Amino acid sequence: MNSILVLINLDNKNTYEFEKKNLTNLSNYLQKIIIINVGKILGNNKLNINHNFNEKFEVLNPVNYNELYKLLKFYNIPILYCLSLDLQFFKINFFLAKLKNKKFVISNLGYQPQNFNYVNQTFINNFIFFFKFRINYYLKRLLLLFGIFPKIDYFFESSQYIIDNINQGLSKKLDALNFGVNFSYYKNVIKINSRVWDNHFYKKFEQTEEYIVFIDGMIFDHPDRIMREGPVNLKNRNNYYQQINKLLIHLSEKYKKEVIICLHPKNNLSENNKDFKKFKCIKFQTDKYINRSYIVLFHEGSSIIEAVLLKKKIINIDGKSLGPYINNRAKLYRDLLNLKKVDLDNYLIDIENIKDKDFNNLSNFEEYIKKNIVFDKGVSGAYQIINHLKNKDI
Repeated sequence: MNSILVLINLDNKNTYEFEKKNLTNLSNYLQKIIIINVGKILGNNKLNINHNFNEKFEVLNPVNYNELYKLLKFYNIPILYCLSLDLQFFKINFFLAKLKNKKFVISNLGYQPQNFNYVNQTFINNFIFFFKFRINYYLKRLLLLFGIFPKIDYFFESSQYIIDNINQGLSKKLDALNFGVNFSYYKNVIKINSRVWDNHFYKKFEQTEEYIVFIDGMIFDHPDRIMREGPVNLKNRNNYYQQINKLLIHLSEKYKKEVIICLHPKNNLSENNKDFKKFKCIKFQTDKYINRSYIVLFHEGSSIIEAVLLKKKIINIDGKSLGPYINNRAKLYRDLLNLKKVDLDNYLIDIENIKDKDFNNLSNFEEYIKKNIVFDKGVSGAYQIINHLKNKDI
């Protein structure tokens, strides 16, 4: 096996930016990567994104489903599945379910604490959330069970927590009873090193302590929060940005370091509103600036894993204006990693009470790194993936 097929919507900039590191890393161990971009089929004809692929990549752009199906049948090689089971990909998933090609997914972010957050919500809000999230989930499982959607042959995962959760789940228990039906979405689950480790394996970033870095989570406008708590409260939003800017100014003056705002990839609203007008704001370079940070601040989100591996000084932020969903999510990270907390409503007191020695207890970091970031420092996660596929002779 010297080549793979990649099924992806390259015309979605967020998808491209999210997957390009994996694709680049995989290309180190392959002769060719054939990308089938479904963007034109989905109607994204006006977008013009410069993908900068090297000579190992071939990008194909089918213009309709018939052309797509012919391409999928022509290549009898493993397929890296970079889409989802959302309805916009219904017909594509229907085609994939008919193919014998082995399909694999890469989930190498590391463990992200999850909760459904029914706390302090009205019955109506809980019902709406259940209907939108859980009913949709069960519908997709039925489509998988009846072979209308494709199952994944190999699920490459970096988090031991997630692997254990899958292997101990109801689907695997039903599979063990040998009913003659495979209930699991993922047929095989394989542990790999994380993409964060790959950054360091390939020595992609310079490591310094130049900046105070804030990881923006688009907390008011993120669909997950809106689905649970409804439209944004403008008073809370305005109050939050006043507080977070004051906190960052205070830290910049205290430590004599420039503040960098790593905006959430989808956070166009903060750009337009100039929510962080006094600071440099960047997108799609979070890893780079975390490597060059002195302190990293965040609420919740997978980007913090880079800072954990580097054992940076990390401050977790909460406050009344964030609402229960974000505050509960922040607490999950804080408890898991034993992080220092700053309450936006009392940030001056909290900041002054935090001393440098408070960042020295890294026992939680060590356990987290071993279970979720890297378990074999001699190889990259990309090598583990390709080596596994080659050993399976597919």
